[in-house]
Amino acid sequence: KKVNKIAELNKEMKKLQSVYVATRSDLMKIKIESAIVQRIEKEGLYMAENPPQKIVYTIKE
Repeated sequence: KKVNKIAELNKEMKKLQSVYVATRSDLMKIKIESAIVQRIEKEGLYMAENPPQKIVYTIKE
């Protein structure tokens, strides 16, 4: 009984590992900057050509 249970759990573990690897690779593809740019262009957004500027505000007393 125990041997069969261990074999069954090993099979399940291998399946879960393959799902994990596939999901991780899909996530890596989604996180690539070019993929993000393509997705936001479909929404009508675009990348700024100039980097953001820091606004400094000082209070004079």
